[in-house]
Amino acid sequence: MLSLSQNLSPTALRLTFGVTFGVTVVSALLAWPLVGQAQVKLPIGVDQEVFTKPRVQFNPRVPLKLVVINYTGYPLEYGLTDPRSLVTELPVDERLTLSNFRIPNCLAINTPMYAPVQYIVSVDRYNTATVQVKLVNDVSGDHCLDIQPTGAIFVN
Repeated sequence: MLSLSQNLSPTALRLTFGVTFGVTVVSALLAWPLVGQAQVKLPIGVDQEVFTKPRVQFNPRVPLKLVVINYTGYPLEYGLTDPRSLVTELPVDERLTLSNFRIPNCLAINTPMYAPVQYIVSVDRYNTATVQVKLVNDVSGDHCLDIQPTGAIFVN
């Protein structure tokens, strides 16, 4: 059995990899901070055990602009969750620009057949968050870009 430990302040994440009957078993144990230490409070909807820090940060004092680029080879369905809006389609290899939306908010982006996708997110000096959407060979993939008033952008 191979064991890998990495300290993530204020929590310690211990990953244990094992092989049982030819099947790889992966388990993760989250050790909470000692009593008396402050725990990081993550936004509602963010999995407390998986997401310990935002994917990127933007300046919350300046309006945020989102650019979504579809590199999946399939049309994408997308929509902001607050307020609930209609689901709209983004054609293959097209670019979408969104601005003047409420924060906090989530931008859900999926393929119509729910093929797993990955969001590659970056923020430039002009407070533009670029989201490259690509297919990924993974069971779950990414589902939502969680945009917080603190300037944090999480990927769920």
